[in-house]
Amino acid sequence: MDKQFTDFIPLILYLCLALGFSFLCSILEAVLLSVGPGYIQSMIDKGNKAGKLLQTLKTDLDKSLSAVLTLNTIAHTMGAAGVGSEVSYLFNGEYLGIASAILTLLVLVLSEVIPKTLGARYCNALAKPSALLILWLIRLLYPVVWMLQICSKLISSSGHHSSFSRVELKAIAGLAGESGTITDDEAEMVQNILDLQNTTVRDVMTPYNLVFHVSSDLTTAEFVAQHVPVDFARIPLVEEDESVHSYVIYSEVLEAHIAGRDTALSELAHHLENVADTTPAQTAFDSMVENTHKLMLVVDEFGQTVGIVADEDLLESIVGEPIADETDLHASPRDTLLAEPEDDSPAEDASDSNDEDL
Repeated sequence: MDKQFTDFIPLILYLCLALGFSFLCSILEAVLLSVGPGYIQSMIDKGNKAGKLLQTLKTDLDKSLSAVLTLNTIAHTMGAAGVGSEVSYLFNGEYLGIASAILTLLVLVLSEVIPKTLGARYCNALAKPSALLILWLIRLLYPVVWMLQICSKLISSSGHHSSFSRVELKAIAGLAGESGTITDDEAEMVQNILDLQNTTVRDVMTPYNLVFHVSSDLTTAEFVAQHVPVDFARIPLVEEDESVHSYVIYSEVLEAHIAGRDTALSELAHHLENVADTTPAQTAFDSMVENTHKLMLVVDEFGQTVGIVADEDLLESIVGEPIADETDLHASPRDTLLAEPEDDSPAEDASDSNDEDL
């Protein structure tokens, strides 16, 4: 018996419904998994209600995916059953294998590969309508979603997982620099900031044998006669027992000398706080900002002085290159140390000394 077009309408209907709903579910799944937290936060900052909805859906990802995958499974199952039944009826079961192969190929291409590619590529543009559709799916399929959530909780561990680790954030910054979203210098600074917690004060300090220091017994006149000019705003003072507990500000010494006050440098001294050499650079930087310290004495586990660290050192570790102004005439002491590793002699209190500190 010849087949009429109307005989194929149920087959076409089952096929279109299966592929259509599956196409929709694949796009929703791809958008939900691809849209980033940064874009969601930007939507929230702009007052977009869909941003809050997306944030909620991403937070409770199990519920959102359960609704989408439930509809997708129903579409696949019912579609395959309907198509198979109609093919068997129309062709007396002769072409059921061929129909199954064609349906599998159509499902793979039209309801998996293409929609997921589109969803991932245009996730930001599709974010708002996708969020609304997923919300309605959760409401329509809530009994099934509720049961699936219970099953999911039974087989998966609970607990909060952070969105990004430090390693991932560094990788993201690097990728953003490569793609041109931010400059290479900006990417390097972001990565250096994230490294601060794993960088110790010893890594950024100026070793003590390169620190320019003077005796606390010197007077302002003696200092000016022996050492002016110097390139440092703050100069550590050494006591008779070779210990260091304070520093003077170069400009204050000059002001006192100009005013005719020939006083001992110890009278102009500022207390120098100690910091352990194993302290994270981030912690030291926070302490300097909070307590308005510009200079700190670095000590080891035995309390011995091993170096000096300035806020400039910590900023240089973030920027990734030396910070200099018009008064910085020579290379940094760390550069000197790397260039002349065999020279371990300490800096002397001489005006012709070439060693520098921070």
